[in-house]
Amino acid sequence: MNMGPMNTGPTDMGPMTDVGAEPEPDVSRPALPPTGHPEVDEALDGLRDLDTVEVTEHAARFDRVHGILRDILSTAGREDREP
Repeated sequence: MNMGPMNTGPTDMGPMTDVGAEPEPDVSRPALPPTGHPEVDEALDGLRDLDTVEVTEHAARFDRVHGILRDILSTAGREDREP
């Protein structure tokens, strides 16, 4: 029984780009609003230029920021906490 062509769903995947071409940085990305915690803002600044570094550096950058944020959270609420 011939049922005709099967509909496999939408095929428009957007404009084609050259494989391996560097994507254009999104210069319209808004800055993150301040959190009210200078230490957190400073840690998050470590991600600000992520789109300008090699992808192979991303994991190390995320790990570094994650470690800083964990340290900040581990001392949150302590009276003897150093800023």
